[in-house]
Amino acid sequence: MQTRCFLALVWLTAAGCFDHPSRPGDPTPDAAAPVVDAALPAIDSAVPTPDGQLPDAAPTDGPSVDATVLTTTAMVAAACTGGTCTPSKIIGYWRNEWDRYAVKRTVRFQDVSANEHHLVVTDELGMPATLDFMPGIPVTLTVLNPGDSSSTGKHNLTGPELFRAVAWRRVRTADGEFRATHFDAVHVRRRSGADLSAVLEFVPINPGSFDLYCQIGVPNGNAYEAIVAGAVDPDLASTAGHAGKGAKLGAVVRAGLGVSIAQPVAALGADPRRPETHAVWANGARNEIYRSNPVRLYEFTDEEYAFLPANLTMTANVGYVVRVANPAENLRAHVFSASGFLTDSVIRKAQDADIEVESSTLTSIQLLVNSWMELFVVPTRGAMYGSYCDVGVQLNPDGTPKLTTGHAARGMVGSLMVSP
Repeated sequence: MQTRCFLALVWLTAAGCFDHPSRPGDPTPDAAAPVVDAALPAIDSAVPTPDGQLPDAAPTDGPSVDATVLTTTAMVAAACTGGTCTPSKIIGYWRNEWDRYAVKRTVRFQDVSANEHHLVVTDELGMPATLDFMPGIPVTLTVLNPGDSSSTGKHNLTGPELFRAVAWRRVRTADGEFRATHFDAVHVRRRSGADLSAVLEFVPINPGSFDLYCQIGVPNGNAYEAIVAGAVDPDLASTAGHAGKGAKLGAVVRAGLGVSIAQPVAALGADPRRPETHAVWANGARNEIYRSNPVRLYEFTDEEYAFLPANLTMTANVGYVVRVANPAENLRAHVFSASGFLTDSVIRKAQDADIEVESSTLTSIQLLVNSWMELFVVPTRGAMYGSYCDVGVQLNPDGTPKLTTGHAARGMVGSLMVSP
């Protein structure tokens, strides 16, 4: 998608100008601090935007393919070498034709009683279905928590081994999207009278049979790294958890593709500070300065943007809640990308008004106009990191972002200074 400057001008002429705050000076971070590379290549910003939002050119997942017919054979040729596939290239192959080829399924939470829960699978026509996937074919999986009497509270969906056997595109919500190398769990809140959902987009690759379940109350249910390593098994039979009360199902990825992916193990994925029960997240212990004073993604003009505040200061080994907001006055979706910082942080979760995601490999978040998201993070070492909006940002030959392009060039750059 590319910026339509003429349309933006017409819109502004018809709607009148809007006020933005003046640009306050942000403190300059200590130049003597070690600098950590800000980013990995952007994953995917090319999402449909609601009426009234003017999309900009977006970075690509990998090499785009302009083909009348896409096939798994051609995907393997484009994305795999020596039997091993690069997830970003897999996503890049399918990205422009995702909706055309994706298998669409919905998993709906259903509470029959306090002691009986179900995960109900349907296809795009609402008919009963299974999670039986062909390898290499995109999947759009909607996780739905209904707002009627069939659901009584927040639920989640996890499948640690399946979630490492796929190439992830994103988790999409009504407010934007979360991007990560892989996700561990997706929680969907319940709101009376309104169905809330998260849309998981991925390409299954590694064959096998996998468990999917709601991990609330499940012994070892959220020991994601240990489950993947084969060190522990979630007790899906225990009636102490939702899975033991019926909220579980099986998923299958068929064999036959002849290739695989290997998701990297996050250095901090098993850190004991990830669970919300750790003392670092207790009231009075966690720092919420950037929750009450969020990072706002501003458009001053069509060509001048900013993060406000741009430069954040933190202390290592303290839990922070960082809210990022895209104000209602804006015209476009924007991204907060800080993969270097997030790689060196323990990530408890990221959330918006409807859902929460757990991922130890989160890289960036995209926010639609008039939305907010929050990051629950514990920075672990003293350093200075970069942040930027990756919309329209090109990549240098070495894969680093070229910050003289896209929204970064218009001013959407910042830093995160972590003191030891």
